[in-house]
Amino acid sequence: MSKYEPLWKWIAENGQEKFKLTYAQVEEILGFPIDHSFLKYKKEFLSNFLGSDQSDYAGV
Repeated sequence: MSKYEPLWKWIAENGQEKFKLTYAQVEEILGFPIDHSFLKYKKEFLSNFLGSDQSDYAGV
């Protein structure tokens, strides 16, 4: 299980097609401060969950 699993779960259960989260909101969902490794997981999320067309992505 990824340490970012709570975030992926929140996103899946969010129910909104587009949304924005601040880093502070991400940290609140995760329950710990995020670090530079978050960017790797953000890219992984974009690739795996949103596919190649990310032009409309509102951002995490």
